[in-house]
Amino acid sequence: MRRIAVYGTLRRNFGNYRALLEEQEFLGQETLDLPYRMVSLGGFPGLVVSDKLHPIVIEVFNIDDECARSVDGLEGYPTFYTRTEIPTSFGDAWVYYLANKDFKGLAPVEEGDWLKFITAKIPVQ
Repeated sequence: MRRIAVYGTLRRNFGNYRALLEEQEFLGQETLDLPYRMVSLGGFPGLVVSDKLHPIVIEVFNIDDECARSVDGLEGYPTFYTRTEIPTSFGDAWVYYLANKDFKGLAPVEEGDWLKFITAKIPVQ
């Protein structure tokens, strides 16, 4: 078992959660000040290394090895996303971030909350 911290489409209420994490153990949600900024790549977010701390809303799960391999595949690890461990109140957890790529011009997710960002883009009917 290992822990994973997710911030985008692997969070609860998104399809990738239902496909990959629904059967895994949810530990909780928290907002951490991390040395990354969140950007929108359209249908999903990414974290980009920053020299400042930014609030990032994460959900933490215990996952088994099979799930870890599936998440690596979804994230395009290690060529698209890379991962590192971050401290959470649930223990150290993997987080995936974008490295060695040009992300100028991408929309920032100012509050570091993908769910809030995406629902703000949906018009109320």
